[in-house]
Amino acid sequence: QKPIKIEPGLLAVFRLYLWVRLGLMILLSIITLVVTDFTLDFDIIPFVIIFITDLIFLVVFLVIDRPKIMLGKAYLPTALFALSITTILEIQYLFENALDRDLAIWLLFATLSIPLLITAWQWDLRRVYLFAFGTAVFEFFIVYAQFQADRWDTISLISIILVRTAMFILMGYIVTLLMDEQRKQRNRIHEANRLLIRYSDRIRNMAVIQERNRMIRELHDTLAHSLSGLVVQLDALAMELEQDEPEHMERINEILEYARKGLGDTRRAMQDLKTSEVEDLGLRYAIEKYLDDLRRMSDMKIDFEWNVTNTRILDIHEHTLFRIVQEGMK
Repeated sequence: QKPIKIEPGLLAVFRLYLWVRLGLMILLSIITLVVTDFTLDFDIIPFVIIFITDLIFLVVFLVIDRPKIMLGKAYLPTALFALSITTILEIQYLFENALDRDLAIWLLFATLSIPLLITAWQWDLRRVYLFAFGTAVFEFFIVYAQFQADRWDTISLISIILVRTAMFILMGYIVTLLMDEQRKQRNRIHEANRLLIRYSDRIRNMAVIQERNRMIRELHDTLAHSLSGLVVQLDALAMELEQDEPEHMERINEILEYARKGLGDTRRAMQDLKTSEVEDLGLRYAIEKYLDDLRRMSDMKIDFEWNVTNTRILDIHEHTLFRIVQEGMK
């Protein structure tokens, strides 16, 4: 499956929570064994089963990366769901056998707060609602089925669960707001970096263009002028020698041919160094200039829209697209 895009730092916090939870499980198991005088009776067997199952689950998710690869997008939801369910079962069992009721309530609130914050950190407020109400409903039916509470205990239990659910929703709402703002800031930074890279590429291209133009001017002012003058003088000399000293004409024509070839090579080199309109103006403005020239020459009505946004086009692709436009208009 496609791996889930996990928020930066979330996986480290999640694994830290798993290690703390593992240590807490061991501590609570010791407390339970002390309270029950280390006797393995039938009452403690459910807790042992839950503890071993949860222990195996935690070790697998902490040490092995295979579940993350296999589960993909379901990795975090599966882990949070299993941890929340086993947390409620363990603490309710401890409440029945070893823990004070108030201690169990606060312990459950603390242990479920971390999965809640991870949920709000990774997803939106709808997932927070699902987590808060899902754990509330599950805890109510577990406790009610376990203790068969009377009316007043049931009202008390519902009140505690509702207060905790409201706290969870408030905490999740705050975290999701903060994360939404952080994601917007990351997107703005990403867009600024993209524009900065594009501008830096454009500045670098401009520097290259300026250097090419300098070389073209130097070639034109020095070598091209010198070769042009040499060709003209050799032409004049050849015309004179053709009448007075025809025996030297073959040598003069060879020198003249070399001079013309050198002048042609120089002009081709200058042409190769010249930048195209795409390099000078960019793809969009090069196309606009080309279409404006075409309108003036042909009196054609040409509409042009540029809808390319947030896309970086490579230079070689810009030249290709410009040629496509040229061929299409022909």
